[in-house]
Amino acid sequence: MWWLLAAVLLIQFDLQNLLALWRGWVLDPTEEVSRDFTLVVPVYGHPSYLRNLDFLKTLRANVVIGLDIGEPVMKTYAQELAREGWRVHLTDLGEDVGPDSIVQVVLMDGAITSKWVVRMDADTYAIDDLGRAVAAAERADAHMCSVKCFVARPSNFVETLQQVEYAMAMLTRHFRPWMTSGACIIATADAYRSVLLRHSLTFGTWGGDMETGQIAKHLRMNVRHIDFPVYTEVPSTWAALFQQRTVWWAAGFRTVAINIDSALRMPLYLAYYLGLVWLGVYWKFVGGVKLGSVPYYIPSLMLLYTAICFATNWPARSRWMLFFPYYSLLQVTLMPVVGGIWCVTYTIRRRKNPRFKIGFRRGRYLTPSVARMQRRTFDRSAFR
Repeated sequence: MWWLLAAVLLIQFDLQNLLALWRGWVLDPTEEVSRDFTLVVPVYGHPSYLRNLDFLKTLRANVVIGLDIGEPVMKTYAQELAREGWRVHLTDLGEDVGPDSIVQVVLMDGAITSKWVVRMDADTYAIDDLGRAVAAAERADAHMCSVKCFVARPSNFVETLQQVEYAMAMLTRHFRPWMTSGACIIATADAYRSVLLRHSLTFGTWGGDMETGQIAKHLRMNVRHIDFPVYTEVPSTWAALFQQRTVWWAAGFRTVAINIDSALRMPLYLAYYLGLVWLGVYWKFVGGVKLGSVPYYIPSLMLLYTAICFATNWPARSRWMLFFPYYSLLQVTLMPVVGGIWCVTYTIRRRKNPRFKIGFRRGRYLTPSVARMQRRTFDRSAFR
């Protein structure tokens, strides 16, 4: 019966989305529009990964394409983009290449002169004006903001299931704004620079985008969520989805199990992933499950879970939610162990350090103006 208790607890934790009704950290886009931002798009590996050029053309004056030229084909592509009038910032990071490391180079090399930076993946776009979201962050005196990330143009069952999953997940950003997505992050240039100086920049286990938000929270930055939609491409086949979720669950293992000291500051998040998911894995594979009792309980549990999905995610309701409990159960049953093994083997094989550079004890971020003020106050007191 332990597995039944775990399932019931898992359902109860899905009720946390009721907190999404509270919008204390949510900003609505303003009618005002700010152009004081630079849109940084990190690209590496192959030119085909840059899929949002049509969208970027609408903001060409604000765009910097961070291009890693480690592959020969990327050098030729960089020259083509430059001839077309794009601002291209070149890097060659070797094995350390990834979105976060490319953005860090762009920020550290002084390529950004605007107050705000919008980091966006190369397969992501917005329909509304990004300047409205930046203006909302400016008005709230925010340092870093997450936005709502949805699936772009779902065309089959695999993509549609992910569309439901993304819509439900985005509601959690109302009360966990620090769960930033690499698809789009909005931050002041100085705050983003401060965060990436403390970032592990470990790309292989993914999760670098959420690590960005965790560091911002660690530094007591004003982290908010903007109710602004962007749209991103997702895996279109079960095989591609399995590969993606392997590294996503590896990121979860790295965040919660390997870096449990920093995860202690997020008790509900820690309880869900460590206390339920991994305890559930123990019960399934070590504690023993009486398979004969499963048919008696699964139908009732799935009906209850389906009802809870609709009730707690009503703003994102869809008829496709009828399939989501089965998709979720399959993922929670299969992927924790797969992701954990992948994380451990990757770090050993590549000799990467999976630890964050932050621990339990929190720091404090000072804006440049406050830091200068404190230095001036210190200098005056030194001569008294």
